[in-house]
This record gives sequence, C-alpha cells and structure tokens, in this order.
Amino acid sequence: RTDQLRLVASQDGRKGSVTVHQDVSLYSAFAKRGRGVSHEMRPGRHAWLQLIAGELELNGRKIAAGDGASLTNAKRLSIRSTADSHFLLFDLA
Repeated sequence: RTDQLRLVASQDGRKGSVTVHQDVSLYSAFAKRGRGVSHEMRPGRHAWLQLIAGELELNGRKIAAGDGASLTNAKRLSIRSTADSHFLLFDLA
C-alpha cells in the first residue's frame, strides 16, 4: 500500500493488526516522491517516526534514511516524501 499509513500493530488488534501489550499504534508506509500522508494525534499522545529509506519532511523538517524523530503535543503530523521512502510511525501514550 503506497502513500497511506497501514496499521500493523495495536493494543486492541484493530483492522487486522498484530496485538501488542502496549499503548501504541504502529503504522508502516511507503511513500512515492512528492506524495504525502497526515496523521491526527489525540491530546497527550507522542509520536516517533523512524525513516527506513528515502527522505521526508515531517512537519516541515527534513529527515534522511536512518533518522528518527520524536514529537510531543503535536496535533497533526504532516509527512511529505522528497524521495521514494519507507517509514514506521509509532503513536504512543
């Protein structure tokens, strides 16, 4: 699935994801260059984005393959790919 967040693990196993015993929703995404996705954050949640391959802009900040980024108190994550990319997004308590 390209250019969308795919839920792969969650505390409640929703949408066919693997069940984990942590308050986390883990998403995987492949994004084509020039495309983007967004993710709404609930109050009190934190995000960690791990870029596996490619280059992204996360809320306007550039990150490269191998980089990780942490966000706290963000209402919305705006993720735009500046090269074909693969990343993981952790939505954490």
